[in-house]
Formats: sequence, C-alpha cells, structure tokens
Amino acid sequence: MKQTDAESAQRGMEPACLYDPELMQLTRDEKTAQLGSNESDFLLALIDGVSDKELLISRVWGERGLVVSDGSYYKTLHTLRTHFSVIGLSRHAIKTLPRRGVLLLCTVTLSSQREPHDDSVQTEPGAENTPIQYPAESGAPTLLPEPSSAQAVVIPAPAPSPVPAPQPRNYFRIIAGYAVVLGGLVMPVVYAWLILCGPPELEGWKAIWSENGHTLYVESSEKLSRDDIAEHMKPFDPNLLFSGTSYYVRKPLSQLVISCEKPESKGEAICTNYQIVGKKP
Repeated sequence: MKQTDAESAQRGMEPACLYDPELMQLTRDEKTAQLGSNESDFLLALIDGVSDKELLISRVWGERGLVVSDGSYYKTLHTLRTHFSVIGLSRHAIKTLPRRGVLLLCTVTLSSQREPHDDSVQTEPGAENTPIQYPAESGAPTLLPEPSSAQAVVIPAPAPSPVPAPQPRNYFRIIAGYAVVLGGLVMPVVYAWLILCGPPELEGWKAIWSENGHTLYVESSEKLSRDDIAEHMKPFDPNLLFSGTSYYVRKPLSQLVISCEKPESKGEAICTNYQIVGKKP
C-alpha cells in the first residue's frame, strides 16, 4: 500500500520542505515550526511511507510501551497539520484516507542523518490486496492490539478517592427518635390505667336538711352540716342556695351547689350552679 498510495498522489504533491529530526524543526522559506515528540515521530513515520493508521499508532506510541486511544492519534494529526500551516504548506498536504489512515503529499527532506526504521511486517500471502476496514476519522475510539511481551504497558495508577468528611451528628433527630420510642412504650400503660381505674364517680346522696319542702343533699361520705355548707358558700345568698332541692359537692380546690326549682306547672326543673374554685374547704 505504501508504494501504490505514493504513486497515485504524485499529481497533488505540495512544495518541498526541510525537517531536522534532531532539533525537531520543520523549515520552509525561512519559516520554522517546532514540533513535539509525538508530531516528530508521526512525521518520520509518514516520511518512511507508513500510512496505515494502526501502524502509525504503533510507531508513535506502541514502541514506547504506551496504549492510547484514537483521540491521541487524531490530536497529533491535527497538531502536525497546524505546523504545516505555520510554514506555508496546506493542511491537505497530509491527506486522510477514509477507514485506512493518512498519506503525505509533499516532499520532506531530512537535514541530518538518522538510522532507517525497520517497518517490515510479516503478512500472509494475498494480504496486501485484501482491503482493511478501519473506523472513520470521526468515529468512536477502537481498542488497540495488545503489545508484545517485550513491550512494557504503562498503566497510570488510579487517583485515590477522596475521603468524605465526617458529618456532624444531628442530636435533634436522635432525641426525637428516643421520644417517639418512649411515647410508644408509655401510651399503652396510660391507656390501660384509664380503662382499669377510670375517673372518680360521685358517691351516693344523703339528705342532711329538709324544711318546708326544701331539701339539701350531700355525698354519703360527707359529714358537713347545713350551717357548715352555708359558711363555705357565704359569697352566695343562702336563701338562693337552699331553696327547692339542692346538691352539695366538695372536691379538691372546688365546691359546688346545684339548686333546682320544680315549677308548679308540669315541666322540667330549673337548676342553677353555684361554684367556688381555688379555695380549700
């Protein structure tokens, strides 16, 4: 493929230029471009007639034991074309061969002697006439062939992952969690106590005073007399308290007298509450 491609491109040859591989300088008409190591190896491979993409990658990187993606290949090709533009050559002096590689369309003369590179590759009979399928220049990267045992594969060590900073403990959530658990344990106990004990109920009633159809009732355990109740409830008018049927209830910090009058006509009794709160009897 090397000789055939070179002969087929003679009509489109660009003007000649000079390249010094020791200084890695490309010169034409007093214009100079300084190449990098990758661009220098790439150009030397093109001068030697290498145009196959995979062979170019092997010449530039594989011989140094490096495994690279197609991105490095295209980046180096782009940079080399830029150097050609700097010295006045067309970027098309390096022609892309779709799915195959690139071809040098200008004469580059070496200004210093260098050892020739041996690019001999053993191929099977008839392999030269067999078209080789390669991805397009803008296609997705492909895997490179594995290097031989004599080549060292340089694999960069993975960067250490950052250690996450310790997060401050959320004490509010911890306290809230304990409160929920404690509430779940206490509520059944309170509910059972309410069911078993229940609120205190009123005791039975007994009459301690009755006169002219007026009666005063107290709870069965109560030992107060009418006068004692009148003394406790003296903020109210005793005549109002003890008319009709009255009920006296004494609980901690409260005293209550309920006075009910039954009307002469048939109907419900009218009751009035007299209560003192916050005073001990």
